[in-house]
Amino acid sequence: MTPLDEDLAEATLQSLERRFGLRWVAHRMGALRLRFAEVREVDRCVHALYPRCLVGHGDAPVWMISWPAAFGLAEHLVNELSVAGENVLELGCGTAVAGVSAAAAGAAVLATDYDLRALAVARRNGLENDVAGLRLGRLDWYEGAPPDRFEWILGSEITYHQVAFEPLLALLGRSLAPGGRVLLSDIHRRQTDSFVTMAEERGWSARSLDRVVHLERASHRIRLLTLTRR
Repeated sequence: MTPLDEDLAEATLQSLERRFGLRWVAHRMGALRLRFAEVREVDRCVHALYPRCLVGHGDAPVWMISWPAAFGLAEHLVNELSVAGENVLELGCGTAVAGVSAAAAGAAVLATDYDLRALAVARRNGLENDVAGLRLGRLDWYEGAPPDRFEWILGSEITYHQVAFEPLLALLGRSLAPGGRVLLSDIHRRQTDSFVTMAEERGWSARSLDRVVHLERASHRIRLLTLTRR
């Protein structure tokens, strides 16, 4: 993992805003009302920066917006769980909705992504919400794991690319502290069912919950998936 260069992140953010614009999404979770920047002109951004609509390892660039499942995960963390004082790792953070929310709730968070541009937006969202305890770093699941262990590992919409399942499970095994929990969210993608099957074959227990998240323009049914080591 490589810590984020803040000067480079700021320059990257300014370039994104100048070329494609940013917009703000506000969301209330209990007593918290947080604001998150995302890319305004998503399609133009994707085609300009990723001509084949792919990033490294053949994955799709999906960091530009805050997905409904990320807000559902954040609501679950803030409203139903206690993460204050816990060490939290967010994988594939994108705009870092879950990581920023966990930090706002008192957790010590390391939010990570493969793409520097995503980390630039995530940094802006941490600053906008004035959260303490938020660190950012570039992490490639195929190359290893952070040196620390975490009581919580978070990820939203990160189980759709089946090639990544093996390195993701290896990373979870190395990075989760004893007794810790992995909390993932998605919109009931079929690929996640395959991921759960693979995880259970490798010694994980999985528990699934359905939730509805209400956003400004629509409501969405999402799945929350908790993994623990057997």
